[in-house]
Amino acid sequence: MALSTKVSSITWNALTITSCGSFTISNNRETVDVTEIGSSTRAFISTVQTATASCEIFYDQTEISTAALESAIGTGTAATLVVTVTTGQTYTASAIVTRFEITGSAGDVVRAAVDFQLTGAVTIA
Repeated sequence: MALSTKVSSITWNALTITSCGSFTISNNRETVDVTEIGSSTRAFISTVQTATASCEIFYDQTEISTAALESAIGTGTAATLVVTVTTGQTYTASAIVTRFEITGSAGDVVRAAVDFQLTGAVTIA
């Protein structure tokens, strides 16, 4: 069953990101190649886990969460990111804003793409 984002929510630093049009969370497990010389197949071992998140928002600098995200790129300070999907499942982690990119085109609304580097474990509940 596909999930609707109709009642999903995102908060960062305890502020609800009200103007979010889309979001992504990516959990990754890195690996290291441990293939021995002369082997005919590759071998890997699991190493550290990393995670990132991103969202696209409708840019409105007067909206408090938009202004907070935009200023966070200058501080580099981590804050709590919580993503709740329609099933009620939440993803919580400490996150650093790593990109805040504003885009616009004629006849369209101004948008901002925001990227987060999650630091530490991601709690899924």
